[in-house]
Amino acid sequence: MGANGTVEIIFKGHEDVEAAQEECVEKFANPFPTTVRGFVDDIIQPFSTHAQICCDLDVLASKKICSVLIFYMPMLGVAMLHCSARDVSPMIHILMAKHLPAGATPDESHCVLCENLSNPRKA
Repeated sequence: MGANGTVEIIFKGHEDVEAAQEECVEKFANPFPTTVRGFVDDIIQPFSTHAQICCDLDVLASKKICSVLIFYMPMLGVAMLHCSARDVSPMIHILMAKHLPAGATPDESHCVLCENLSNPRKA
């Protein structure tokens, strides 16, 4: 609904409807107050919409790839080290289990080394 319809409904019967309409347009039908408050990131012109959408999609794609590389690859490396490092001190496994999130360290039932550490007689 536009500013005209809004003012007609809200200020029905008031004397100064035109001033209320101008105030409504200034406060609510304008993108600049929302930009100042941080609700909108940027105001773009209609002719540059296509280029802006393409740039934003490129940024979004790179964010997904970067998040995988930054967050998940080190965790996978640590999990592989945890499972395959047989001649490492048990203290390293304990430190890794204490300081890494639960998803980074594998479950003990799937890790031969963890089974050997928990049952030294098997090894």
